[in-house]
Amino acid sequence: MAVKKRTIGSAAASSKSGSSATDAARLPRGPHTAQLYFHLAVHGTLILLASLILPAHLLSHKKDETSDLGLRNSVSLLFSLPDTPENVALLRKTMWGVVQAVGVVQAWALVRFKKWFDLGVAIEQGDVKTADEVNKRGWGKGLELMTLTSVSLLVALLIFQTLLVLLGAPVFSNITSTVCLSLALSLTIAFPLQHIAPFLSSTPLFTSPSPRTIRLYSLLWTMLLLPLIGALVGAVPLTFDHGKAWLAWPVPPLMGLLLGVVVSDVVGGVRYVLTPGRD
Repeated sequence: MAVKKRTIGSAAASSKSGSSATDAARLPRGPHTAQLYFHLAVHGTLILLASLILPAHLLSHKKDETSDLGLRNSVSLLFSLPDTPENVALLRKTMWGVVQAVGVVQAWALVRFKKWFDLGVAIEQGDVKTADEVNKRGWGKGLELMTLTSVSLLVALLIFQTLLVLLGAPVFSNITSTVCLSLALSLTIAFPLQHIAPFLSSTPLFTSPSPRTIRLYSLLWTMLLLPLIGALVGAVPLTFDHGKAWLAWPVPPLMGLLLGVVVSDVVGGVRYVLTPGRD
């Protein structure tokens, strides 16, 4: 009888171990990493188009409604417009179009990255059921989450607006331009943090974190900090006086912010590859 019980117990343990191994094998580690590279490549490309090509073409068409200057001449026009009140006003108006384009890109990217981060947490915890549910999540759930986090976007906008004013941004003369930059900061820095915030509370960092957790944190903070650094570096040309319209507020920090987003996509992907982890 004792031998029979031991045999049954061993069989049950073996069956459970086999089931766990099968579940672990079902976790989509390889495809999960491939999805990240795809998202980063598409996101960086779209932001680059929004930051340089879109404003250049908008300016070229507004300067001459009947002709298309071509990509090279359009970009050249962006950085060669003389510093006249008309050109500065035109460029500032164009920046609003850029921020609107960035908002659309961020809406797409955050839905995709939210799903990616949730899947990463499920893989980290070995939760096959949750991983399957995340994989089956459609755009409806993503838009629902986006709507809920959009409520706090106004709070982020007010915070960035206050910080910019405290740092010397125009309050009365160019308040709409300051709001434009605040909105861009909210969309590229605060909005992603709010959208992916559950990841921070669901994965341990200071209690023997796994290699995958370290990779996820490294990617997240790279995507948040480099755009901010780009905005700070981009603000430096504001002190220059070369008679160019693009040096007017808030074009340099806004362009630096968006280029920082592009760089963060590249650096984040490279760091994710180089940081040891399991896939």
